[in-house]
Parts: sequence; structure tokens; C-alpha cells
Amino acid sequence: MKKITCMLIFSIVLSGNLFSQEKGFGFTTGIDLVGLFYGDESPSASVVPTIYYISRTETAQIEPSLSYYSSSSDDDDGDVKRSQIGIGFGYLQPKYTSDNFTSYIGGRLLYSMISTKYSYSGDDYDDSQISIAPVYGAEYKFSNHFSVGGELRLNITLPSAEDESDTRTIYTSTALFFRFYK
Repeated sequence: MKKITCMLIFSIVLSGNLFSQEKGFGFTTGIDLVGLFYGDESPSASVVPTIYYISRTETAQIEPSLSYYSSSSDDDDGDVKRSQIGIGFGYLQPKYTSDNFTSYIGGRLLYSMISTKYSYSGDDYDDSQISIAPVYGAEYKFSNHFSVGGELRLNITLPSAEDESDTRTIYTSTALFFRFYK
């Protein structure tokens, strides 16, 4: 499954290169404000740096992405280590454009592979999940090669095949983008 996902992302990047007028890469970090107030360690409260490859035309922007997150914590029983690798795809369409400012709407799809290790029991758990997020964002171009933007997302995390509870998680998050264009 991991090979197929990587091949799919690679082919999307290559197909985006065929039609794009503007190319570049981006870096983002985001945090869910609700998670901060409650102080929990839900996926929505995590700061997850993400790297994006940008392929843009006049009518759309395609952004395949790769993210990695790792944390460890101590509790009364021992250490717990978590790691998450995410492979994603974003499709964005401009709504309002001026000389240096652009607002957009679109969607993002993320496939996450999650690993949790418990030192006290020696147990390892591997899981995966799919998240879908409609987004609204804006960016301001300081030059032809650099912009800063923000994004608001409504994340919907679908239950994994291993999850017997059929629980969906819905939460909002924000992201701060730094985009670099060639």
C-alpha cells in the first residue's frame, strides 16, 4: 500500500509539471486553537510541519505534501512514543486575486501512517487514517518568488479499517504558509 501511495503522489507531481505555469515549494506549520485551550494531545493539537510541492496555473493550484510528526511522553507506567507520516494532496482554486493578494478555496486529502510504542508493555501499534479537509485560505506575495499565507481547515478524519468503533473526528485547524516560487 505504501508503494502504491508513493507512486500515486509521484505521478501527480509529474503530471502537475506538464501543465503548470508557476512551480515552487512551500513549508507550513499549523496548530488547532481549540486543542490549545484544552491542553489535550489529540491530533488536532499537534504542530505538524509539512512540506508542499506547488504546481500552479491560472485556474488551479495543486499541492502534493509530505509531513512527519513525532512525540514522546512519560506516564506512571513508562514511555509512550508516537510517530506519524502523512502523504497528502491539495487542490486549490483562486476566488479573489489582486496584484499581490490571492484568496482561495479548495480541499486537502491526507493519508497518515501512525505508529505507537509502549515501553512498559513492549507493545507496538500501527494504524492508518484518511483525512479530508475543505479549506479557505489567502496569501500575500512579497515578490515573484516568496509569499506568506494562512489557511482555515475543517478536518474530517475517517475511521481506519482497524477501528471497530466507526468513529469520525471533525475539528478545525489553521496553518501558516511560507511559499517559495521559482
